[in-house]
Amino acid sequence: MGKVIEGKKIECLEDFVKALNFYRKSRGIPWWRGQGISKWGLIPTLFRENNSDNEFELNITFKRQARVRYEKCPDENDRTSWLFLMRHYGLPSRLLDWSESPLTALFFAVEDEKDDSDGALWSINPGELNEVFSGINPKGIFDCHDERVTKVIKDIPLSVSDKYLPPAGKKVLAIMSEHFDLRHLLQQAVFTLHESDMDLDKHEKADLFLIKFIIPAGAKSDLRRSLHYLGINRSTLFPDLDNLSTHLNQMKWV
Repeated sequence: MGKVIEGKKIECLEDFVKALNFYRKSRGIPWWRGQGISKWGLIPTLFRENNSDNEFELNITFKRQARVRYEKCPDENDRTSWLFLMRHYGLPSRLLDWSESPLTALFFAVEDEKDDSDGALWSINPGELNEVFSGINPKGIFDCHDERVTKVIKDIPLSVSDKYLPPAGKKVLAIMSEHFDLRHLLQQAVFTLHESDMDLDKHEKADLFLIKFIIPAGAKSDLRRSLHYLGINRSTLFPDLDNLSTHLNQMKWV
């Protein structure tokens, strides 16, 4: 089994910049993911806590009730965009969120003020991942409408007429998403699409495409403050009034 490479701990912005340079020199242009708990694996939300048993009901109910709440819903048959929209608003799915922005990922790793656990900043080389799982050479990233992506998505129940097929394959695909929602744009969202509950960092070749940086619990507060000074906070990544109010309530006013 391949062991995930671990970079140096990130305790301040200087360490963070060193982590970026370490990856850039050794792995090219990565994607990033922040997790508040370092022990968490890289598993989509659908496969945690038996959510996959309710996949059909979750998807169909979301689509049925979304149009009255959201003005820019995708066309009925645009399965890929519906999947992106569901995930970006928190519905459990077979997608795992990543970002092209390391600052965005760092925010999600340190955002919880009550969290007293070490966090993790993950970096992934999407081209290497696709070569490992799909044999793409030269290494590349899938467009969200590539037939190899839609072949996986067609088995996901997104319509009442779909026959439900439990996740069966083992493939993981790194795919670019279309930024039809402002959250997608601000968070520079990209995704990996998973066919199973396999923990990605436990893959036998994980060392070829993953690096993990630990963020000590004691460093999170200072990193949150530094990100705020850089303009990275909940209200800038989630541009709605609820999150603006949440952010303002959390600010320490002088």
